[in-house]
Amino acid sequence: MKLLIFNDSQSLEVQAVYREGNAIHVRVIHVTPDELKGYFKDEFLTRNMVLKENNKEIEIYENYTVFSYIKEDAGGIYEVEMVQEGKDIKTRIDEAEMAAQDAQRTANESVTAMQEAIAELTMLIATTMTGGEANV
Repeated sequence: MKLLIFNDSQSLEVQAVYREGNAIHVRVIHVTPDELKGYFKDEFLTRNMVLKENNKEIEIYENYTVFSYIKEDAGGIYEVEMVQEGKDIKTRIDEAEMAAQDAQRTANESVTAMQEAIAELTMLIATTMTGGEANV
């Protein structure tokens, strides 16, 4: 059995939860659309959700606070889509690390370009000072 634990500690038995882009899809049975709307349209409840199976934490969903839709599949299975309003902490850390790596790569490329420019200027100065022949 999987439980989705909401920010206020309420829980909802779910069949599955999966990510797709910046959205999660929650599949449930034995719950009415009105009950689902009560859970998923509440931004406070959906700010932080934890998926547990057999009392073990499987996944944490942060900032999936934008209710997108509820659709009914065959057999009374409902699927709720929630869109992530902001980025979760892990995503923000990963993006910050990537930005730092890009900045370091850009800085390294700039240093290399400056070193090449200095070498060319040195050659030009040496050529000018020796009357056209560089002995460097």
